[in-house]
Amino acid sequence: MGEILSRCGYRCDLCLAYRWVVFEELQKAKGFSIPDEDRERFIFPYENKARLDALRKQRK
Repeated sequence: MGEILSRCGYRCDLCLAYRWVVFEELQKAKGFSIPDEDRERFIFPYENKARLDALRKQRK
């Protein structure tokens, strides 16, 4: 199971698996192309999987 990395006490792999925001997966799920401007304004701030993966690599 995942590490406990936050104060909430939940294992991150279990908690975050439901909240991953990956642009390509979101676009595929919606079934249409999302304009770059919309991605930058509305999706990019929530794209977290790549950032969290990078942080996890730094810790190892």
